[in-house]
Amino acid sequence: MRFSLGVKIFLGYLVVLAFVGVLSSVYLYILSSLVNSTEELRSLADRYAALRVAEEELLSIQQSLMKRSINESGKSFGIKKGFASVERTFKRESKTYSARRDKNLSSIKKRFDSYRSSVEGLRELADSSRWGILREKLYRGERTAPLLRLLERSPAFVKTRHAVERFENELSAYVHYQFYTQNIATRIDRLKDTAVLLKEDSLSALVQELEEGVTLDDVDSLLAVLRGLEGKAIQGIEDGVSASQRQAAFTRRLTVISTVGLFILALLVAIFISRRISEPMRRLQAATRYASKGHYDRRIPVTSDDETGELTEDFNRMLDELGKLDRMKSEFVASITHDLKSPLATIKQAVQLLEDEIPGPIGEQQRQVLSQISKGVTRLSRLIADILDVSKLEAGLFKMAFVPVDVAGLLNEIIESFATQAKARGITIHKQFGFSRFRMRLDPGQMERAIGNVLGNAIKYTPKGGRITVRASLSPADLEIAISDTGVGIPQESVERIFDKFYQVRSGGARKGSGLGLAITKEIVVAHSGSVRVESKEGKGTTVYIILPRKFNPLESDRAS
Repeated sequence: MRFSLGVKIFLGYLVVLAFVGVLSSVYLYILSSLVNSTEELRSLADRYAALRVAEEELLSIQQSLMKRSINESGKSFGIKKGFASVERTFKRESKTYSARRDKNLSSIKKRFDSYRSSVEGLRELADSSRWGILREKLYRGERTAPLLRLLERSPAFVKTRHAVERFENELSAYVHYQFYTQNIATRIDRLKDTAVLLKEDSLSALVQELEEGVTLDDVDSLLAVLRGLEGKAIQGIEDGVSASQRQAAFTRRLTVISTVGLFILALLVAIFISRRISEPMRRLQAATRYASKGHYDRRIPVTSDDETGELTEDFNRMLDELGKLDRMKSEFVASITHDLKSPLATIKQAVQLLEDEIPGPIGEQQRQVLSQISKGVTRLSRLIADILDVSKLEAGLFKMAFVPVDVAGLLNEIIESFATQAKARGITIHKQFGFSRFRMRLDPGQMERAIGNVLGNAIKYTPKGGRITVRASLSPADLEIAISDTGVGIPQESVERIFDKFYQVRSGGARKGSGLGLAITKEIVVAHSGSVRVESKEGKGTTVYIILPRKFNPLESDRAS
């Protein structure tokens, strides 16, 4: 009996509704029996998580206490008082140095003034208790290094150099002592909040003792209490999980025994109807996506005589017409571009004759106009060559010359060819190769062109001071080449279309290029049995991945083309 698509869908809905009704009743029963145990487990889990956080805070306090004890000598240090001693030493030795009339004294004084300013800045940070920032500044050697280098070359300032080094050591101990003290106080405040949340009197009392004066013994005592509470929480969770598992197992056995027959019947009917409806639609969807990328050679087999079968036949006829139109378009573009090559060559030769002043002398303005014409002809010739190459690649007429190639060497040559262009734009190119030598069969000229198109785009769309990274890595099956930039990025709606012929992404309201470079890249990679994909975020940059199979057989690729 022949059923229309509407009847099949209606029957499918009936089966699904019956199936959902049975499942809903079973799930409601299970949920009602497990809800109480679930809430208890959640409460225990939250309690355990809070205890773990408190333990981590205590361990951090313990480490800070030990590190603070190392810098105990800085407890009574004062920046202003300590630096005054350095200045007095410097002034005494400066008088002696000045008496010698040494020409380096002005440089030393200038460096010391700069050092004094930096110390004043550190003192202001210390007055505002910004110990974290102050600690980071101490790790940088540019404050003292220039002054110490000058003092080392000046024997008259030996005491000053020792005074500076001693001051820096005492300052470091002082800052670290205050930093760890501040860190301990902050973490004690967090512990106090956690103790209030857990509602544990013993824990709150111990935390109160920490506020009055923290020692390593206090921390050990509190850790022992916390770990005891953690053990109780874990035991409660395990008991609750075991009870829930027993209850769930009983519920499952009860529901399976009572509903297994209905489930099997409903499942078989649903699978049958769903396949009859969804399979043609999935094939049609896949063919539509394939055709949307410009491929019209795939046809869908007609497997039914209902509305989906008629739709499939209409879709196949549509693909036939679209294929004819696409071939006509490609032939037309190839014919036009081929016919344009001869007049362009004539124009280029004529411009060259005029620039060489063979017909007669020309002025500077005329030479500039001829230069602009020559550049325009060169760009147009390159565009025509790209169009012809795309047509040949699509038609399988572009011959590849596959030879064993050192991949790392090829990538280095490509990067080197773009180094001058990148440097002119203030862009740095970094390499990250996961191998030193690896050879595979490629067409080196065409692969250089494919990767060069991507690298050229990265330079074009990356602002001054940006960064480009070329990565290459091997997996058991593939070679992956990834080119990342910190450029303007690609809008999400354009990512899927950037490999289409003549498609251009607007950048700053304008279009750049002809829209053929990435289309050629894709065709070249496909001719190597590979694939190419793009990941991009606007304002952050773009990454293009070229993936080539390690076991690539060029003869198979030629047959596929």
